Amino acid sequence: SYNTMSTININRLFDVKKFNESPFNDVLITKQQNIAVIFRSVEHKTVYATFDELFSTYLSKLSEGNVKKYVTNIYNKNIVFMGLSNSPKNEIVFTRILLDDSNKLCGVAIDSNSLDIDINTGETDNINDCVYAVYCGLIRSAVFANKDTIVKNKDLHKLMTTYLYRLLLTSLDQGSIINNKQKNFINIVGIYFYYKYFLNQKHPMILSILRKDYKDFFEGDLEEIIPSLETISKYTTISDIPKALVDLNLYNGNPSKIYITLLKKLGPTGFYSLLGGLDQFIAMAIISLYPTELYPKTTLTVEKVHISIEEIIVQYLNTLEYNLTSVLSKSNANNTRSNP
Repeated sequence: SYNTMSTININRLFDVKKFNESPFNDVLITKQQNIAVIFRSVEHKTVYATFDELFSTYLSKLSEGNVKKYVTNIYNKNIVFMGLSNSPKNEIVFTRILLDDSNKLCGVAIDSNSLDIDINTGETDNINDCVYAVYCGLIRSAVFANKDTIVKNKDLHKLMTTYLYRLLLTSLDQGSIINNKQKNFINIVGIYFYYKYFLNQKHPMILSILRKDYKDFFEGDLEEIIPSLETISKYTTISDIPKALVDLNLYNGNPSKIYITLLKKLGPTGFYSLLGGLDQFIAMAIISLYPTELYPKTTLTVEKVHISIEEIIVQYLNTLEYNLTSVLSKSNANNTRSNP
């Protein structure tokens, strides 16, 4: 049976990383810290044998593609772990990634409570979501490991800002959007907040980026709109977008209505993926392509945008490095401490 002494909450051993500052980081970090790892130790051999049989069987039936390729790769390295959070169902974070100080991936732990895994037997009726949860962890790991390069990837940011714009557009009352200029304005507001929040750019630099990289997106509207952005320069986070839209007379309702619509549309996991780190936002954009219930179907907007985002991130997945001994050594050390 499951022995709590053989798990370890590895907060001190693997820090939970954050891509960008966020008022929601405390919640997101705590949720991830609360996922303890169930080690692949002798006492869990039978449990993992059952889980691995389900996992590998599902993988084998998948058609050739990125999920099968990259999840099979990490699975064969024996660093996919079941995890256990201290809450009945974690609706915000379902994966804990274990990166060492050199950003080498040491493992991906998927929360058994969120994914309906019986930790006493290794059985689950939700093995498909388990596989996609591991892929989600790989995507986030690749984003962290390549942070310096990703920050400079203009093609990725153009796609991600398009995704943000589509999410915003569908959260607004379509009857209040009467022309393309209004749509362009909303799009520019999304780009402004994306660069400020996820990439930590200041107001003057964002204006420069808009003029340099987005001038062909908005025909003649850009220069007319840019002076208005001074009005919203006081805002700093993605969660301020509804208030900014009101300030710019792009929305005449209560800004809280946009929050509620986004929460309904994205679900708790998607909502916090948008309001948290860029790693989670990118992961949502990609995982939304696939037949999984990790995110609501309404997180998928224009499919070709999502596909193009994945094509870019796959390049970073190819450079991801692994540390196959770190979790094992810490597991042994923990077992020694737990059983003197």
